Amino acid sequence: MMPLTQQRCKILTVDDTPSNLLALQSVLDHKDYELIEASSGEAALEILFQDQDFALILMDVQMPGMNGFETVSFIKSRPQCASIPVIFLTAINKEKNHIDQGYESGAIDFVTKPYDPVFLQAKVAAFIEIYTVHKQLKLEIIQREEVSRQLDLASRVFEHAGEGIMITNTAMVIETINPAFEEITGYSIQETVGKTPGLLSSGRHSAGFYQAMWDEINAKGNWEGEICNRRKNGETYQEWLKIVAVKNKAGEVINYIGSFSDITAHTSARQRLYHLAHYDNVTELPNRVLFNDVLEHELSNARRRKSILAVFFMDLDHFKDINDTLGHAAGDELLKEVSKRLLFCKRDNDLVARQGGDEFTGVMVDLKHAEDAAIVAKRMLSLLAAPITLGTDTVHISASIGLSIFPNDGEDVASLTSKADTAMYHAKEAGRNNFQFHTEQMYQDSIQRIELESNLRNAIKHNEFELYYQPQIDAKSKNIIGMETLIRWNQPDMGMVSPADFIPLAEETGLIVPIGEWVLRTACQQAKVWQDKGFPTLLLSVNLSSHQFRKKEFMQMLHAALHDSGLPAEQLQLELTERIIMHEDDFTIARLQKIHDLGIHLSIDDFGTGYSSMSYLKRFPLNELKIDKSFVDDVCEDGDDRVIVAAMINLAHALNLSVIAEGVEQKNQLDWLECNGCDAIQGYYFSRPLAVDAFEALMLQQQ
Repeated sequence: MMPLTQQRCKILTVDDTPSNLLALQSVLDHKDYELIEASSGEAALEILFQDQDFALILMDVQMPGMNGFETVSFIKSRPQCASIPVIFLTAINKEKNHIDQGYESGAIDFVTKPYDPVFLQAKVAAFIEIYTVHKQLKLEIIQREEVSRQLDLASRVFEHAGEGIMITNTAMVIETINPAFEEITGYSIQETVGKTPGLLSSGRHSAGFYQAMWDEINAKGNWEGEICNRRKNGETYQEWLKIVAVKNKAGEVINYIGSFSDITAHTSARQRLYHLAHYDNVTELPNRVLFNDVLEHELSNARRRKSILAVFFMDLDHFKDINDTLGHAAGDELLKEVSKRLLFCKRDNDLVARQGGDEFTGVMVDLKHAEDAAIVAKRMLSLLAAPITLGTDTVHISASIGLSIFPNDGEDVASLTSKADTAMYHAKEAGRNNFQFHTEQMYQDSIQRIELESNLRNAIKHNEFELYYQPQIDAKSKNIIGMETLIRWNQPDMGMVSPADFIPLAEETGLIVPIGEWVLRTACQQAKVWQDKGFPTLLLSVNLSSHQFRKKEFMQMLHAALHDSGLPAEQLQLELTERIIMHEDDFTIARLQKIHDLGIHLSIDDFGTGYSSMSYLKRFPLNELKIDKSFVDDVCEDGDDRVIVAAMINLAHALNLSVIAEGVEQKNQLDWLECNGCDAIQGYYFSRPLAVDAFEALMLQQQ
């Protein structure tokens, strides 16, 4: 909007005679005037209805339709334009009744036609001056009212703002604060005015921090950022602070205004979110995300320093058995204890992280030699070997560790972690409780393992398995009394795959559960077919994995296999692995008792090769011990083996258990076992595992 002095004042001229309007245009031709013409009273009113911003109205009295008096009376009755001054231009004599009527209608003066141009110009100029002064005064009043309103609003904002506000002079002395400042900091206005903002200093920022802040304020006129300050009670808090330099019209700084909000809760929430995203909630170790970030950073350092770096991948051995036996709470406590021991082993700049489940990873930095990583790995295995107390239970844990080295084994996160993972699997295959470095052969083996797992999953879908049966022979009569069920996999591309190659993989991946169910159901159905054909009743032995045994649905599946096949429970024997019996807990005892109560026989497979405790022989409802082939191989040549096998047979008989020896391949082995009281024999001396048709032929031959 233009200043008032630069605006042209509008004058409304009303006359029904065009020559009169033209004469007024000529007389009042002035740069500060804008003349608007109306040819009648009605036309004048129409103009005023749309625009009331006129400084003066020059009105003829005698006009057709509404005359001047009537028009002015109507104008003055409208508040929007009642204040506009009106001068009558008239040829009528100034008789008193006309003058009175004019003033009564609202006019302020009369000019008689014909008028003196100079006189009219002077009179109009006088009224325009009055109008201008009046309007200027009115504008100033409005402006003062607006300034007052804005000051009042600013005061209310200052008082009621949620942000703390302080105003200082150029010497950084506080002049005033608002109530929010008191609420956030705890300092009252009496304790604050006259002091400097250093009153709030937490001591956590360096002089360089404040210098950089003021450099920016001096350069830009403001600064904004996060800062840590201290409340009156001594508590530190995080605030988001904005400082603005206030300048006068000359551009000189006269004050500084600091406004801030307490973001402690926001910062804490942000830190919690970061922690949740980057740390494991059980062990408080860095998680996979943070591990990858740190490894990426350390790889950059190693490239720059040309130093050696190692990545380890660790998996706890048989953790799932402990987790399933003692519960997930105990499993979590075990993971916490393991993490403490790993942290104790690491060097200051190394990292230990939890990948998930029972898998841990780590980074060893600034190694002089790759063998230095082996020293740390040995220390980890040694510390993990110590007993761990979980409530009233004491457990033993071991681990398998894989190591990869930068730059030998890779130069990025993905390749180093993948190769450490591969090395860890080889540590498991090497007997667990050890560590292995990555080699190229390991990498090739891992590719084959991935391919084998994929094929194994397809085998389940496409029913590529078949069952073989190896006869079990009575040692005295030499008659077939039972059979062990053995799975075979005829893969379309690879041919017959050895169980030694795919059963361990099935155990590791959990695929042993669906495979084991298929074996049990199929074997029960086949045994019932042979029974219905009139063959002698034989005891069917089926191997049971620990994964199957501990599944919640196992008993339901076992009932279904017997029910659907129609095989009597007394004709089924389950061979238990070492991993099942190693936990003499209430769950194991109760589940074995339920199986025994069904009439199913229970046999301990590979007896004497692993778990050394003999207490389960009396605690578990067992029927049979199976002597492992490793003892049978040299029983005729090795005196120690003879003593051990004889002791096993005597121990089993003393506990009313039958004994079967597997792996019998020679006549002298059979003779010695028979002579020393072994009840049953299984091995190549009698027969290899046979397909269904071949086993039927063998039974017919015996008949």
